[in-house]
Amino acid sequence: MKGIKGILTMVLAYLLLGVVSGVIFSIFFFRIDFIINYIFISILGAMIFLFFQIVFQFGFYKLAK
Repeated sequence: MKGIKGILTMVLAYLLLGVVSGVIFSIFFFRIDFIINYIFISILGAMIFLFFQIVFQFGFYKLAK
């Protein structure tokens, strides 16, 4: 994906993944009262993963050249 549209699409996809995984995690552990905390932690984890994925992808691309 190239350009701003590609970046925004990827970030939104990872944000949605974080929300969905937070909801699933809270339902799995029967902690509906902490659903916002699980969603926040899942979104944070997804964004950190996306950051490192982009850094490693850029690094390996430069290394391959």
